[in-house]
Amino acid sequence: GVALWDKNAGGFHTTVARISGKRGNTFSITLPLHADLMMNDKAQAATVFPVISGYNLEGAIVENLTVDGSRDQNPSMDGCRGGGIFLYRAFGAIIRKCHVRNYNGDGISFQQSNDVRVVGCVSEGNAGLGLHPGSGSQRPVVEDCVARNNGSDGLFLCWRVRHGVFANNELTGNGGHGISIGHKDTDNVLRNNVVRGNSKNGIVFRNEAEPMAGHRNRLEDNRIEDNGGDGIFVNGETDGVVIRGNLIRDTRPAGAQTQRVAIRLGENARKALIEKNDIGAEKELEDQRKGSK
Repeated sequence: GVALWDKNAGGFHTTVARISGKRGNTFSITLPLHADLMMNDKAQAATVFPVISGYNLEGAIVENLTVDGSRDQNPSMDGCRGGGIFLYRAFGAIIRKCHVRNYNGDGISFQQSNDVRVVGCVSEGNAGLGLHPGSGSQRPVVEDCVARNNGSDGLFLCWRVRHGVFANNELTGNGGHGISIGHKDTDNVLRNNVVRGNSKNGIVFRNEAEPMAGHRNRLEDNRIEDNGGDGIFVNGETDGVVIRGNLIRDTRPAGAQTQRVAIRLGENARKALIEKNDIGAEKELEDQRKGSK
């Protein structure tokens, strides 16, 4: 396995393939490059790849496996094209009761894959994101999973994740946000999740312009506590968010508390329905919207 990229062609444009031949110092690979790679742009190739990878599949199941990425012995890999478990255009796939740890990148990532279910999995101690649904994945279901002690966000909704259900998960002790929602991630339900002890915000809506923002997402009955930033931060021109029935608090002693605002509405945020939340001692709402009272 080999990955190829340069400073202008990483992320989605990284090529991951297999070496299929060698003649002297020249190698052939099984796939065409996703982008031209230039030596002037620090083009690189590395023998790095997902531990488990599935492309162009329908109805595949990955279950009851432990994936150990040996992150200290391997180069890093971008989660848009890799992970401990990585799926690409794998429609209706199921990842069930898998334990992914110690990968130098994302734990579980699936891209352009509709109707994927991730159930009862643990993603921990990975260098990147814990759980990474993205790039046009419709109707995902992620439930009864744990993402803890990863280097970045616990659950990261990438681009155009829509009509998904994220329920009964634990996002704890991660180096970024507990849950991050952003680029055209609309009409999702996030319910009964525990979001605790993450370095940044418990739940954040990323700073996106109105056509690109994460509209009409519902945050219901989550427990959000002891995070490094706000409990919930609605940033960007995000509209139609529902924040209902959540427990939001910082349970630590007064001098150690960092989650000091339960819900923050950024200056460009649009309408939000906020009701029946149970707020701890921190400030319940900070409304920074322009013209708001």
